[in-house]
Amino acid sequence: MDYVAASVNEILCEMTALEKISRKQAEDFEHRFHELKAIAVKFGKYWGGRWALNCTIHTLQTRIKARNKDGSWSALNKLLNIYYDWDISTGWDAGARQTMSQLEGIVYMLFPYTNSDFDRGIGLLARAFMSRLGYLQRPEGIRDVGFCLARGLRKKGGEDMKRTANILERLMHQTVDGTSVIWPWRSERKE
Repeated sequence: MDYVAASVNEILCEMTALEKISRKQAEDFEHRFHELKAIAVKFGKYWGGRWALNCTIHTLQTRIKARNKDGSWSALNKLLNIYYDWDISTGWDAGARQTMSQLEGIVYMLFPYTNSDFDRGIGLLARAFMSRLGYLQRPEGIRDVGFCLARGLRKKGGEDMKRTANILERLMHQTVDGTSVIWPWRSERKE
């Protein structure tokens, strides 16, 4: 499983360094995640299930980053089916709940089919953001959640929403989060 973990993290580092990814790059990343998922499934047990699940999650993140609306919805529905068949022995743990709220909110907010999708996405992102605050919480993915929530609040309109979005964006520009894939961290250049 060490090989799978290292390989997944290598792919995520490649993705994070890119501002946008093309459809061809997305296909390449997805293919690599599918190969690693197959290895993890063969390994079995908890950690094999956990890394297979991570590969499914990262496939969805790849489609989101490629701005593939239909592909994002398809991957989200696949992931939700896996999630609702939840079994601790297949790799889901308590931390996965935060990830599900984050990914579901991002897809609903970035790629809505209806106004209720958009509103639901904002609600899910707000909950996902709040679940990452506090010194006992796990902040994984807070930049992806924060930037996406700010975008949704700004689009929702109103002065209060815009002010909150501006504050949130400033915070996210100062936050380092190695698990963010969609909005990579970039240091400010001082020349």
